[in-house]
Amino acid sequence: MTTTEQLPKESLAFPDYYDAKRQLVNNRLNLYVTDLAVHADLAPKVFQAIEECLVKRERPKPKRLRPVLAHLVHDLVGGVSPAISQIAIVPEVAHAASLIRDDQDDNDMYRGEDRSIHAKYGNEVANEAFEFLTTNEPYRLLDTPEPLLPEGSIDKLYLHYSNFDRTIRDGQKKDVDWSQNQVIPSVDQYLEVCREKTASTFELAVYIGTVTAGASSEQTQVLIEAVRKAAIAFQLRDDLLDLDPNNKTFGNDILKKKVTLPIVFASETKKHQDLDEQFFEGEQDAKKMRRIYEILLNTGSIERTKEVAMRLIGDSLYDMSNYFASSPYLEIVNAFLRYNLDRKI
Repeated sequence: MTTTEQLPKESLAFPDYYDAKRQLVNNRLNLYVTDLAVHADLAPKVFQAIEECLVKRERPKPKRLRPVLAHLVHDLVGGVSPAISQIAIVPEVAHAASLIRDDQDDNDMYRGEDRSIHAKYGNEVANEAFEFLTTNEPYRLLDTPEPLLPEGSIDKLYLHYSNFDRTIRDGQKKDVDWSQNQVIPSVDQYLEVCREKTASTFELAVYIGTVTAGASSEQTQVLIEAVRKAAIAFQLRDDLLDLDPNNKTFGNDILKKKVTLPIVFASETKKHQDLDEQFFEGEQDAKKMRRIYEILLNTGSIERTKEVAMRLIGDSLYDMSNYFASSPYLEIVNAFLRYNLDRKI
């Protein structure tokens, strides 16, 4: 287990640790993109799209939560491999690619205040960028000299990434099918897609952090289970932020007919079993959006979503504290888990 003496003094609190590792990740991503410019055989627009989604987003700046998490669990279980700096960016590359595809699927013209990749460069370029970032590149980044890693690590990482790629694509397909077929899923179906689309990228980060550290399979499994719960809560927090009248994105998901957990909860109430018709049929406008928002409030669907998110975070924190001995790194991990519920953006 990690001792206070092993923890860098500048990293004794979550904000300090996060800022330091985020800068490290940004530097590594800049090196990666510079290397692509020299060595990768990419069409100019495809390279520009990749560069933009990885290192040039400004509004808002990327959080880099996944690679920071990879570093954090690596430190928690006592890892010392220098390879973590390169391999930790894999979940960020995968996440950036997933945002390209999500924006295409939802026909979103903007990602934050910046134009989305397909809106700026076209669907063909967006597709090429997505496939480049999700097929060969992750395996190339994982291909680290064996002396820098515990024996057998690369094969484990290859297999896990292959399973991850299949999982996230399955989740994206289900999400698209709901929209195209105008279906509101069950609670269990919705939470499963949250796991496949959102939690899987965080689980990938955990696996990278633990395997490169030579952690036991038990340690890895405890961390994956705890982070999976927190990552699903992360997605539910997104659902709730969109329903906060104080946010400038208020109601956007309803206007785009995007299914969220409050919509699922409301549709299961006896009084609003026809919510799918109101939600999907015709054009959404501000008046209709407000009416659906009132339904979500009056049915308690927003509060129920908050309760699910809080329970997931509580279970996640319990799992961690019940297994890992108290340490400064554990405190930082727990702060990271709580952030998924407390964040404002």
